[in-house]
Amino acid sequence: MPTGRVVRRIAGCATCGALTHSGATAAWPRVCRGCGRQLATPQPPPAALPRVRPNAPRRTWWTRERVLAGLRRFHAEHGVAPTSTEEWHRLTARRGARGGGPGARRPYPSFYGVLRYFPTFRQAWSAAGVLIDRAMESWTELDDWYVRQGTGLIPRRELARDLQRSPDAVHRRLYDLGLHSYQRWGWTLHRVESVAQVPRHVLQTYLERGDLPYLRGSKVIFVNPADLIVVREIDWDRPPAELAEAARQGWRARLVKVLAGLDWRAEQPHRAQPIHRTDRRWGPRLVRPGARPVEIAAGDWVRVAAPVASRPHCLGRAGLVHLVYFSFNRDRKNPARATGEPQWMARVEFKSQGPRSRGPRVTYTLPLASLEPIASAPSSEETEEETEWKCCAPSPGERGVRHTASRRSGRLFVVPAG
Repeated sequence: MPTGRVVRRIAGCATCGALTHSGATAAWPRVCRGCGRQLATPQPPPAALPRVRPNAPRRTWWTRERVLAGLRRFHAEHGVAPTSTEEWHRLTARRGARGGGPGARRPYPSFYGVLRYFPTFRQAWSAAGVLIDRAMESWTELDDWYVRQGTGLIPRRELARDLQRSPDAVHRRLYDLGLHSYQRWGWTLHRVESVAQVPRHVLQTYLERGDLPYLRGSKVIFVNPADLIVVREIDWDRPPAELAEAARQGWRARLVKVLAGLDWRAEQPHRAQPIHRTDRRWGPRLVRPGARPVEIAAGDWVRVAAPVASRPHCLGRAGLVHLVYFSFNRDRKNPARATGEPQWMARVEFKSQGPRSRGPRVTYTLPLASLEPIASAPSSEETEEETEWKCCAPSPGERGVRHTASRRSGRLFVVPAG
């Protein structure tokens, strides 16, 4: 400041408006020279603080690509894939120091760096291409969707392999979801045969002709009960209650879609797949089934009362009827047919006889006219029991033999005794 120059401060009074100067002093005037009131001393402005620039955000070292590379490096060096945060921290924490330090100096990412990009460690290992056991992992919505769509169409072992689980775990999940492999996509041909009493080869004719849409699964063929209306062998005037209810539900669902202006065929998985054969002709059936010679239905116990030329061993045996149908087959070489004319046939299950049988039960197809109904299942005394005994004095050089005879057929089997 130049020498000889006096600095004077002037303050204005808020009451009278008079200006008062400080005189020879450099301090602010305290009393108004006009009205004598006290003057407010103005405060000096705060000193200007230096402007601080905000720190720029630091770049994240452990990106998704580096996290995956660190996981692969850890698996290659240690040969394990921990799935819990505690186990991962125990194996990757720096020894002798607090915390993990900067990311650039760590060979593996922290559990926080892994969970930043993946919900769980299992998903992180899967993204890194490391196969892990998912036995204790909870089922996700994507897993349930794959199980629902693949049940019945993909073998269970392949489902388990794709989901990285065991076949027993997939079987348990099907039970929890209420799914059945043989009921997921409609009725199987075996169920149609049992309920509607139509043989499998007749249904196969409708499939090959393209009249009956179907869906081929991993083990069986599925059909929609609503499409069975084309099968003329089914008496739709008096259909079985189970078939009528299933077909009615399918027709109702289709009616709702038609009223809504939708195409019900678009969402239906069953498709007609005719077999194109130029040398085959599908003609209409001119022969109509006549009356049954004997009132026998599926589930009845019967006895073979009349001899069958090609199956004399069935005479007198008692069995359970599984299927009754009218056969148009004119093949005279069929051992179950006495003549080539269309007739009623029955599929009967008997108890096995003889040591050459592969199981406890055997099934034969017989003409319905050769059977007679019985009141109930045969007792243990009436069934074909076999008598076994060992010879007391075997011939020299031979072991004892066991003679097995059938009381009804009179056949004798000789087998070495064990």
